[in-house]
Amino acid sequence: MLSKTSILAGTLIVLGVLSALLVNTMVNPAIIVPGRSVGYDLAIHDNYAYVSNNDGVAVIDIHNRHNPIRVAQILVPDGAFGVKIVDDTLYAGGESAGLYIVDISNPLNPVILETHTSVGHIEDLFVSGNHVYNVKLNGVLQIIDISNPSTPSELSSLTVGSFSFDVFVVGDIAYIADSSTGLVVVDVSDPASPVVIRAVINTYGAWDISVHEDTLYLGCHSAGVRILNISTPDDPTHLSWYYDVGEIYGVFGDGEHLALADLQEGAKLLDVTDPATPTLIAEYTNAAPHDVYHDGVYTYLADQDRELIIIDYQDTGTYGYPATTPSHIWLWVIPLTMLSIGAVLLLLTFLKRRKTSNPEQP
Repeated sequence: MLSKTSILAGTLIVLGVLSALLVNTMVNPAIIVPGRSVGYDLAIHDNYAYVSNNDGVAVIDIHNRHNPIRVAQILVPDGAFGVKIVDDTLYAGGESAGLYIVDISNPLNPVILETHTSVGHIEDLFVSGNHVYNVKLNGVLQIIDISNPSTPSELSSLTVGSFSFDVFVVGDIAYIADSSTGLVVVDVSDPASPVVIRAVINTYGAWDISVHEDTLYLGCHSAGVRILNISTPDDPTHLSWYYDVGEIYGVFGDGEHLALADLQEGAKLLDVTDPATPTLIAEYTNAAPHDVYHDGVYTYLADQDRELIIIDYQDTGTYGYPATTPSHIWLWVIPLTMLSIGAVLLLLTFLKRRKTSNPEQP
C-alpha cells in the first residue's frame, strides 16, 4: 500500500513534468501550438511590429531583425483583425469590440485612448484624414468621422459586395477588396454619401490591396495576383497577372518588389520593376502567413502559427526569424521546485522502506 509521502511525491513529480512542458511551450518559439500565436494583420512603426491576434495586438521589438521579441500586448476582447498606424496612434478593428484607438508613443506601454463598440465588427480599416474607413465581412463599407476622437460618429454605410476583406483609400477614391464582387471602386469625395463607381472585371477573389504611386497590387486568394494601373483612379486597368500561388492573403508592393503572403506556400518575393512581367526572385516555405510587409531588405509576415516571422532573403539559405517571448528564468522555479521536492520525498520513502525491510540487528 502506498504511503501518503509516496503519493505526494508522485503527485509533485507529475505536476512538475506538466508545468515544465507548459513553461517550455510558452518560451520556446520552435514549438508550434495551433491558435497560440496566430497573426492576422501587421504594421511596422519605429522598429516595432504590431501584429493583430486572438487577444488584440502584440507589440514586438524588431531592433534586431534576427531576434524579434514580444514586449507588450494591447488587449482587445475577442481579438483584433485590421491594424493601421498614423503617427503615434494605432487603430485596431475588433471581432466584436469595434474600433480601438491606442497611443503607442511608448511602445512598451501602449495606452488605449478610446474604444467604440458601436461600430460593430471590423474586418479591416484604413485611416485618411479625419475618417476611418471600415470594411465588414458582410460586404459593407462604413465611414467614421474621428475629427473628435472621443466622440466618433458614423457618417455613412454602403453595401459594396458580399465578403469584403480590405480597403485602401487614395484621395477621393476607396478601393475595396471583395472576394465575391472583386475590386470595387467607390467615390468617397462626400464621405456622408459614398457612391459605387464600378467593379473591375477579372478581379474575382479579391482579398488584399497595396498601392504604390499609380500601381495597385491586388491579392485574389486562390486566383493569384493582379497588378493594375490607377493613374486614372476611378478606372483601374490591368497590367499583368501572376498565378503561381496557393492562397494569397496579403500583398505589399513598392514599385520594385512585390511581397506575397501565401497561406499555403509561404512567402514569395517578386521583381515588379516592369509591372507587365512580374518575376519570382525568392521564396520562403516554412510559414503560413496572413499578411506581409517588405522594407526593401527584410520581409515581415503576420503568421498563422508563429505570429510574426521576419525573413532575410539576403542571408545565405534564406532564414526566417520568428518572434520570441523574453526569457523569464523565474518561470522554471515552479516546475524545478516541485520536481526537486518530489524526488527528495521519493528518495526518503525508498530509504525508509529499505530500513524497514532490513532492520539492524542488535
